[in-house]
Amino acid sequence: MEDIQDEDVRSMMERLGMDLKKDPSDIQYKWIAEAALVQPLPKDWQEHVDPDGYAYFHNPITNETQWDPPQTRHFINLYNRLKLEAVNHQKHIEETKSKENELNNIIKMEKQN
Repeated sequence: MEDIQDEDVRSMMERLGMDLKKDPSDIQYKWIAEAALVQPLPKDWQEHVDPDGYAYFHNPITNETQWDPPQTRHFINLYNRLKLEAVNHQKHIEETKSKENELNNIIKMEKQN
């Protein structure tokens, strides 16, 4: 497998919506950016370079052309889904702790009476 430069990974992380300055915990999703960088193009898609040296992607069957690799949307959706699951899990933990605290307070008050 080709060695991926850190700048490439950082760039893909940003393209996928990750922002380490705003949320340092996004580093746990770095693997998604790394996977996106090595994912082969889907059938019928070709990579080209414009006169300025920028890569773009073209499907001659559908005549679609775009700047991002066609599978990028899959990795954006994966990151968003995992991030949302993590946020919901954290909320659940906080709600459970809050209910535990309430219950403990009720038990303490009953013992005092």
